[in-house]
Amino acid sequence: RDYFAVVTGTSNPDDSVSRIRRAEKEYFDHSDFFRQGVFAAQSMGTDNLARAVSELFWDRVKDTVQLEQREITLRLKKSENAWKNLFPGQPRMSRDDLFSMGRHAILQNVSQFDATMTPAELEAVLTEQIWERVRPYVIDDVYLSSADTDDAAMFQTNAENLLDAWVAQDLPALSVEVSKRTLLEEFLRVLDIDDSKGEVFDGLKAEVRQQCANAFKWDSRSVSKLKSVQELTL
Repeated sequence: RDYFAVVTGTSNPDDSVSRIRRAEKEYFDHSDFFRQGVFAAQSMGTDNLARAVSELFWDRVKDTVQLEQREITLRLKKSENAWKNLFPGQPRMSRDDLFSMGRHAILQNVSQFDATMTPAELEAVLTEQIWERVRPYVIDDVYLSSADTDDAAMFQTNAENLLDAWVAQDLPALSVEVSKRTLLEEFLRVLDIDDSKGEVFDGLKAEVRQQCANAFKWDSRSVSKLKSVQELTL
């Protein structure tokens, strides 16, 4: 890499770059530096300077990349040796391999859930969750409020009126809300049936939980349908 002779401007400060480049070429075409061999042709002019800088830049980039490649290769070799010594007989796995294993484990858990959770068990869970939610209202607002009278017929009338108003306004939506939350919780619970892999799949399980929660849908007509059933039942 040598010295370069260039022309950086003309006597007119308003000249454009292209005009300066033409003036530079004309100068060196008639320059004694060129005619007498003081500078070689490839050492004169902005184009030759730019070409030399570009070559130098990419040479440095190439050297840096090769150095990084050697360092990465060395670190990989050290990691491979450490793996063989710390985990003898254990295969190495890529991120894709781990993802496939995690996906299989999740699907296996879902299959186990389907095989172990019977409709009767699911109904028992739903019944328990709904009762936990409605118990304060049933006991405090319906039973105790209606028990202010000593007349059994009046007690029954008050209780029925309170229940009818409850079914007409709040109970169907409350039941649907509890059912949605319970079904989603029971489904997501299967992700932790087999947690023998430690924390390896925690991130994947968390993402599956979030995606399932976002995609979980419920029939928008369920409240009105349930309301009719509850009115008939009560």
